[in-house]
Amino acid sequence: MASRQRNLNPPTSWAYNPNVKDYEYNPEKAKKIFSELGWKESDGVLTKNGKKFEFTIITNQGNKSRSVAAELIQSYLKKIES
Repeated sequence: MASRQRNLNPPTSWAYNPNVKDYEYNPEKAKKIFSELGWKESDGVLTKNGKKFEFTIITNQGNKSRSVAAELIQSYLKKIES
């Protein structure tokens, strides 16, 4: 199982939020939730009402940790598509 982090900030940071929910990494459950919300998969793309499920992750240039996190998010979402 992949490691996960509840917060983007460590407990020592002013921005840390102890109330952030911890969700398990479960691609099958994610597929089910998307389906229940009306998203349908076609050719590896989730759509609803004619619109693709998409969003953009922006990180600051030169921040290796955030770049790696964005790549992990992308790889985890690809597991839901297939």
